[in-house]
Amino acid sequence: MAHKQLDELLNFLESIARNNLEKYGEFYPIAASIDLNDKKTLNTVYDGDEHPKSADLILLLKAGFHQDINEKKVKAVGMCIDVKLVHDDKKINALQFILEHESGESLNVYIPYTRSNSGELEYGEIFTEHKEREFFTR
Repeated sequence: MAHKQLDELLNFLESIARNNLEKYGEFYPIAASIDLNDKKTLNTVYDGDEHPKSADLILLLKAGFHQDINEKKVKAVGMCIDVKLVHDDKKINALQFILEHESGESLNVYIPYTRSNSGELEYGEIFTEHKEREFFTR
């Protein structure tokens, strides 16, 4: 990755996601940001539902990113979602990281994973794709 702060967000979110996946077998979407003083913060939302839909949480987290950006509080944002997708003609499970920096860099980073019959998680090779900016659009 070109921007150091996106690496920082990736490492921060990856640690939390892997821990939750290994401990609970799943996790709700998680998000974090880096403020103007280079402080990383875990972003949380609560919609009043004890068992919310991931899609609803994603919308709330994205709305929070937009608000923080409009108020010029952050310079980098990131989110991790547990996804199923097709890669190299195979269906896989992966951790998807949506990362964006005020400089214009915007990436999707994927870490595929499988669970063995004994329950052990095995992580595959990371892959990345540039994406259209979604948050820092001005």
